[in-house]
Amino acid sequence: MYNKQKVKTTIFEKLFSSVINGGIALIVSTPFFMYWGFSLYWKWSVVLSFFLYELVCYATSGHRDIGMMVVNSHWHNSPSFFRYLVYNIFYTLSFATIFIYLSVPLDLLLFNLIVIQLPSIIFTGTTFHGFLARLETIKH
Repeated sequence: MYNKQKVKTTIFEKLFSSVINGGIALIVSTPFFMYWGFSLYWKWSVVLSFFLYELVCYATSGHRDIGMMVVNSHWHNSPSFFRYLVYNIFYTLSFATIFIYLSVPLDLLLFNLIVIQLPSIIFTGTTFHGFLARLETIKH
């Protein structure tokens, strides 16, 4: 028997997983878009859909969302519900920067990606929300 080395997921794997999860939230919120159009109500419905989707994913085997399944990543340590909830709250806030901006569209998203997430991944090996919840993803 041999011991497989566990490798941290790359920046691109983390980003691809998040794009998949965000896409799922957009698809789930399509009926709200048809009702409200491109309004603040619809934007909040997407963010809420994202939060609820991630919360439901805690019930899956290994507490993995579909993005994690696609990139074949796993949690280094199985998270408790409280740690996963903390992770989910900050992951959702990070996702919400797509829809909320200060002066120009996507300004908070770019700030989040360049000033918060990228340095966090470089220096800690995980996203800022993963760091706060003490959760990191690995590949087997």
